[in-house]
Amino acid sequence: MIWQSFDYPGDTFLPGMKFGKDLVTGLQRSLTSWKSPDDPSVGVYSDIYDTNGYPQNLRLKGQVLLGRLGPWNGLGFSGFPLDKENQIYSTEFVVNEKEIYHKYALTSSVVQRIVLTWDGIM
Repeated sequence: MIWQSFDYPGDTFLPGMKFGKDLVTGLQRSLTSWKSPDDPSVGVYSDIYDTNGYPQNLRLKGQVLLGRLGPWNGLGFSGFPLDKENQIYSTEFVVNEKEIYHKYALTSSVVQRIVLTWDGIM
């Protein structure tokens, strides 16, 4: 098997990258913060998808739950405003028998990425 960087995102979520869980292999694609601004070793913060029941995004500090977006209701996450159409990016959320994931695509030439910083800020 070939290692693919998009399967192990570290602290950065890029356009086209899947963020979620492969239900066949068990691979969890999640974000993990750096230890400090200048130390890229694994930090204490992570963002994961909980796939037990309705999928929901969780923010953790170690094993401690800091927050969640609420479960996916088919249109959006119940605790997060619905994404409005915009000229910069589009989002997609997929739930099927093989995987559960969220990803985004750029619709303009603006370079954009999402980073989970060392201090837990997205």
